[in-house]
Formats: sequence, C-alpha cells, structure tokens
Amino acid sequence: MAERFNRTLKDKLWRYFTRTNSVRYVEVLPKLVRGYNHSYHRSIKKAPADVTIANQEEVWQRLYGGPTLSKPPKLNIGDRVRISKTRRVFKKGYMPSWTEELFTISQVKTTTPVTYVLKDDHGEELLGTFYEQELQKVGEKEIYCIEAVLEQRPGKGKQKEYLVKWLGYNPSFNSWIPQTALTHYTD
Repeated sequence: MAERFNRTLKDKLWRYFTRTNSVRYVEVLPKLVRGYNHSYHRSIKKAPADVTIANQEEVWQRLYGGPTLSKPPKLNIGDRVRISKTRRVFKKGYMPSWTEELFTISQVKTTTPVTYVLKDDHGEELLGTFYEQELQKVGEKEIYCIEAVLEQRPGKGKQKEYLVKWLGYNPSFNSWIPQTALTHYTD
C-alpha cells in the first residue's frame, strides 16, 4: 500500500511541477496529502479520512479478511507430468514448450496457490516446487522418443536388445530395451 501511495503522491507532485514550472513543493505538500486522504479508494470503498474507530473492523475485513477461495489441486500424488520450458512471454514458435522428460508428483503442497514437488524416474526429487500452470499431465500410454541407438547386443532367443539414449533425458537414463519395444526403427 505504501508503494501505491508513493506513486500517487509522485504523480500529483509532477503535475504540480509541470503546472507551476517549479520543483518547490514544501508549501503544497500538506494540500496533496489532504487531497489523497479525502479521495475515494476503491480497495476500502471509502476515503481514508472516513475510516473511524467504529468502522475500522469493516475496513480491515474488506482488505485482509474474508474467505480465501482455494481450489482443490487438479493433480495428485503419483500423476505423471511434463514441465513447461521457460520461454519469454508471448514468444511464438513451432518447437514444443514442454520437456520430453516425464516426472512424477511426489508431494502436493497446500500453499496459495497449490504447488507440487516432483521426482524423476530415478526417484530423486527436483529442487524447488512447481505451480499447476507449469505442469502438463500425461497419460499412462505414453510413447518415449529415442534420440539415438547407442549399441545392440543379442538378447533372449532371436530377439536383439538395444542400448538407447532417450530424447530429453540425461545419459544416466540410458537403458537396454528389447527389439519388440521399438516402433518405427530399422537396423
């Protein structure tokens, strides 16, 4: 509130400076403060000078009281999510704005607004918390994209196994998968 008052006072002072072509304001300062205190404020629905001991509780409730309408969390513990990539505001582009790597919600914090703690597929928690708007829930039948096939080895029977680097994941997630798990891949 003090910042709002400072801005309003500066605005009135600059108008006065422009009108009088002077930067001397000592003699007009009491008039400006009185004008501010007797003008209507939409946050308290009256002028500050009209606030009395009798109605101070009503004004306080209007500013700080009242029920906070917290919404129930849309995401739950165990949900799989992607994280929004940080972009500049209103930046357009055709590249996906969500991470390829999937995370699991490990904790829902009932803050205002609700925040979420995430863990990766190794079970390690990510630093910090995330807002609901930064997360995108994904379905269970998700296709994981492969960045590169690093090696191959004979598997059980005639089936081969491939060491793959997953797109969007760091090398610690590289893993061996059977040939049947690959789609759209030829040797």
